[in-house]
Amino acid sequence: MPELVELHREWKDQGVRVEAVALDWLWPGEASPKTLAAFAAYAREQGFALPLAIVQGTEEDLERLAKHYGVSTGVPTTLAFDARGALVDREEGAAGRERFEGMIRKALGP
Repeated sequence: MPELVELHREWKDQGVRVEAVALDWLWPGEASPKTLAAFAAYAREQGFALPLAIVQGTEEDLERLAKHYGVSTGVPTTLAFDARGALVDREEGAAGRERFEGMIRKALGP
């Protein structure tokens, strides 16, 4: 995550937005559902310095969204979108700065 924070700071003037999205934080049906307050506390504890979004909906909504982007819940996945909102690259699991910069360059295009 520190690499993404650095890249967010370095590339924001070129129109790049790096954002953390929690797809499964408020997943319906959990034994002890997490709250927005718990998510905010967790983000502060982890030192997240990125815009954060939480996706909330029915279990079917979340499953459709995860399937659409090929995202597994519980596995960090990085998606890169171009200026039109088209998905241009993805990385499942941990990655490093070089890989993330490649994704940004691909999203920015020629």
